Amino acid sequence: MSKRGTKPRGEFAELSAQLQGLCMQGKRSNEELRHAKKEAFKKVINYMTLGMDMSGLFPMMTSCANLSPDDIVLKKMMYLYITHYAASTPDLALLAINQLQKDCQDQDPTVRGLALRSLCSLRIPNLLEYVVTPVTVGLDDRHPYVRRTAVMGVLKIWHMNPDIVESQGMLQHVQALLGQDSDPQVMANGLTLLMQVQGVKRVVSNKALMYTLMNRIKEFSDWSQCQVLELVSHYTPENDSEVYDLLNALEDRLAVNNSAVVLGAMKVFLFQTLNMTVTHQQVLERVKEQLKSLIARDDPATAYAVLCHARLLVSRAAMIFESDYMAFYCRSHDPWYVKQLKMEILTLIASSTNVYDIIGELTEYARDISADTARLAVKAVGRIALSVRTPVHLGR
Repeated sequence: MSKRGTKPRGEFAELSAQLQGLCMQGKRSNEELRHAKKEAFKKVINYMTLGMDMSGLFPMMTSCANLSPDDIVLKKMMYLYITHYAASTPDLALLAINQLQKDCQDQDPTVRGLALRSLCSLRIPNLLEYVVTPVTVGLDDRHPYVRRTAVMGVLKIWHMNPDIVESQGMLQHVQALLGQDSDPQVMANGLTLLMQVQGVKRVVSNKALMYTLMNRIKEFSDWSQCQVLELVSHYTPENDSEVYDLLNALEDRLAVNNSAVVLGAMKVFLFQTLNMTVTHQQVLERVKEQLKSLIARDDPATAYAVLCHARLLVSRAAMIFESDYMAFYCRSHDPWYVKQLKMEILTLIASSTNVYDIIGELTEYARDISADTARLAVKAVGRIALSVRTPVHLGR
């Protein structure tokens, strides 16, 4: 027990001595010294993540990092160290402010971006005055990585003090970037900021911005595409012609590989055609094939999420899915929660035209080795018997 209690102290002393020795080059070459620093920094980060207090190593850590200013890996670990202890030891963060501000003006855009991200991650309200200027300058940086980081920095500042964001005109600056920036990720980060700060309804009221994002949706990442689709789903078109324009522009999003993007596009199609009965039915027919394709994937998590959407659609328009009942048959390797949803959907789409096939399939499930699956199958047969008027004979 005593050994366990003294172990962190010994490790701290060992690392402290090691870092002090690394502040002097001695007879080692630059490459050997750099490698030794990286190994020492890795140990510090490792102990830090295990919950050991390594804040006392701050002077040695900064000295080692400053002696190798061109090493990106050392800077990354140093920034991680600073941001980890910033909230608990604000004095250390104050000592690191000057170095971070200096690195925000470095010639290397990677260093500028990393320093800016670390500066914004300090999350200390008393130090906001040191963060505002680098973020404002970063919004106009020539490199997209720095601009992306600066946009997210505005969001972090807003969470701590919204008044500063308003008084400095940062939101207007980001809105300008959304309309003219050449980097899609800068636009995506800007959209994230505005949707959290202003709300979806206010952002979607800017018709020109929405169309700009929608026309460039192919350039965005999958997550950013989902955000754009969520924005478009809240838009109210002026007439039916505009609805068709929206659907045509997003038609190809139904055929991408990412299931979240496909479901987001389906949401847009269904929401925008709610008041167009004939078109809405055609949309349901159109998205049915995409749903079947997603359900057939081997990923249970994806299948479950898609089945939840399918169950909602089936509850509203069961007739459209009656002829595709086989798509909801259970597979032997399906988890029980996927089988449960599939059997629920089978009970909803059962009709006089397919009831015998569905009952026959459910009867097989009733003989399953899993008691839970068998119980669900028996309940499903009972619900179908009560809801479908056609007499059902399970055999004599």
